[in-house]
Amino acid sequence: MPEYIRVLWKHRLPDEPIEQHYEVLPDRSVPRMVEVFVDGRAEADRLDWHAGRYGSFVGRSLVDGAMLTAEQIRTTADPAEFEVFTSTQGEFEAAFKGATPLIGTNGDKV
Repeated sequence: MPEYIRVLWKHRLPDEPIEQHYEVLPDRSVPRMVEVFVDGRAEADRLDWHAGRYGSFVGRSLVDGAMLTAEQIRTTADPAEFEVFTSTQGEFEAAFKGATPLIGTNGDKV
């Protein structure tokens, strides 16, 4: 059963997300994620869409290495910079469906 993590990143970098939603599988891989930016734009990504944009991509996760648990992130991240929450599948799905899908190079969702 997947785990869902929501991270709020407090910064002033206009090109970096201020909120991230992760779907984390038991092997700690991330097959889907959402990034929300300060201007309100939200982008959703999935492994197959990612592979469509980067033909040489053969990974099993949208993040490098094993995704930490929400508790591990909370204990290692600066609380003045990051707030970390466990989330639900419903909350993740709402964020994912409300975001713009990142698409493949052929212009179609892959």
